[in-house]
Amino acid sequence: MEQHVAAEHLQVIRTLMERSALYRRTLGPIMVYVGAVGSVAALGGITLGIEALRAFCAWWLVAALAAIAGAFAIARRQALEDGERFWSPPALRVTQALLPPLAAGLLLSLALAVFAPITCAGCSSSGTLCSMAAPCTRRAFPCLGGRSSSGG
Repeated sequence: MEQHVAAEHLQVIRTLMERSALYRRTLGPIMVYVGAVGSVAALGGITLGIEALRAFCAWWLVAALAAIAGAFAIARRQALEDGERFWSPPALRVTQALLPPLAAGLLLSLALAVFAPITCAGCSSSGTLCSMAAPCTRRAFPCLGGRSSSGG
């Protein structure tokens, strides 16, 4: 009887290890792709000289949508190559867990892109949203403490 229980435990351990290997195999290419999208978007934003807050928000929203779509495409391709179902129970659970924060981020990003001030003049009075992005936007938005063209 104890051998049967031990064999059952070993099977559970083997299944968990196989699942974790599957996630590690999928996660590597996805993280490389998402990092590349972010790097290209950052360089593109600098090259294009995006300085308006609305344009900045729209640019990063497009980059985020491209990253999410590409991540799903990579995961789907890998599942098809391995002969596995893409919408497996673990994939459904992960997707369901990610939907609320992704939807909230999308709604807030759209609101910011549509209703944000056209220039950075309003940043000092509504510094909350601007200060969240301060480390990476000081160059684009002088009101956050970066250098402006007027030397301020």
